[in-house]
Amino acid sequence: MKTITVVGMGYIGLPTAITLARGGFDVCGFDVNTAVLDSLRAGKLHIVEPGLQEALTETIESGRLTFSDTCPTSDAYIICVPTPFSVENGKRRADLKYVDSAAATVGRAIKPGALVILESTVPPRTTERMAKVLEESSGLSRDQFHTAHCPERIIPGQMLRELRENDFFLLPLQEISEVGLQVLRGETTLTPFGSEPLRLRHDDCLLVNGTPALHFFHC
Repeated sequence: MKTITVVGMGYIGLPTAITLARGGFDVCGFDVNTAVLDSLRAGKLHIVEPGLQEALTETIESGRLTFSDTCPTSDAYIICVPTPFSVENGKRRADLKYVDSAAATVGRAIKPGALVILESTVPPRTTERMAKVLEESSGLSRDQFHTAHCPERIIPGQMLRELRENDFFLLPLQEISEVGLQVLRGETTLTPFGSEPLRLRHDDCLLVNGTPALHFFHC
C-alpha cells in the first residue's frame, strides 16, 4: 500500500487528502496548526464544504486518514499551502515562505525515490525552487527523489466532485521513473499526465479551459 502525506489541511489540502483516502491510499494530513489538527482528530471540520463532513467521518473511521503535526516518511507528498501576495517596490509578488517552509519540512522526512508534488498556485520556476530546498534539507541529490507540479483546479462548493471527475495535470520537473509513477496509480483521478520533463519559456502560454494558465506552471 502506498502512503501519501498531504501538507496543509486547508481548503485544498483537506479535500485532497480525503479524496486520496477514499481512493484506497493510506493518507496522513500534516499541519502545524494544532487547533486545526485537534478539530480534525475529533472528526470536526474547520472549513465549510458540502459533503465534506460525511467524507471526513468515513475516511477517519476507515483508518485510511490520520492527522499529525510531525511530517512522516511517505512514498509521496502533496504540498497544499497558501501563497499570499506581498508588495515589493509597489509591485505585488507571490510570498513563497510557506512553500519554502513546507519543502524544508518534507525534505527532512523524505526517503530516496519519494515523489513530492507542489499543488499550491505559484509563479514560474517555483517547482525548481522547491527542489533546491528539498536537496538542501534532505541531503539527497536531485536524482534521488522526484518533483512535479499539479495545478490546483477545484473550486469551493464542488470540491469533492471536481477532485473525483476533473482531469489533473502532473507536470514533472525531471523524468519520473516507473516507480515514481506507480505512487499515484490506483483508484483515484489524481493520475500522472506524462513522465517527461516540462519546460516553458516566459512567452509560452498554456490554456486551461480557455483561460491563460502560465502562472500555474514552472518554466
